[in-house]
Amino acid sequence: MRWVVLLPFAALLSGSARAEERPREPTVAERGAFVVTFERLVGYSIESVSRQFESERANRHFGVGALLGPRIGFHGVVPGGLSLGASLGTLAILDEGRTRISATVVAPRVGWLFMGDVVGVWPRLGLTWLLVQGARDIATSAAAEVPLVVRLGPHAGLLAGPSAEVPTSREQAALTSIAFTAGLYGAF
Repeated sequence: MRWVVLLPFAALLSGSARAEERPREPTVAERGAFVVTFERLVGYSIESVSRQFESERANRHFGVGALLGPRIGFHGVVPGGLSLGASLGTLAILDEGRTRISATVVAPRVGWLFMGDVVGVWPRLGLTWLLVQGARDIATSAAAEVPLVVRLGPHAGLLAGPSAEVPTSREQAALTSIAFTAGLYGAF
């Protein structure tokens, strides 16, 4: 008899527990967001910058920060995952331990963010313009990136993956880069 009286209360309690459960929070790709990325913070890169009438200068970097030419990116992601944005950064090519070429990097990108509850992938294509300081050289490269996205919370996560930049012409300056780097993102 006691069980018959307790069953309705147990049903009410279990129903109220379900009502209090939070619904799954939509991912950045599902809700759309403004995303700030901090790219190339750690990793390995091989970069080569050549200028007209000069021999090619190449760097191989394994490390953090300035060695990799860090970039900060600003991207809009619409619901469904389409992204449009750009990254800005710096790059220094070293020659025998001293800076040989310094440049500013401008890298517009278009991509598609495929995001699960925790892990996703964000393939992006675009151009990279390298504005060589102290000269009027501008290098243009076609670029492809495929970072893995790991969600650490509703508004932050990690980015890690390969990227490649290949020159579109060799008129004045040219940038070639192959890298595997990692960074962070924040979504607002």
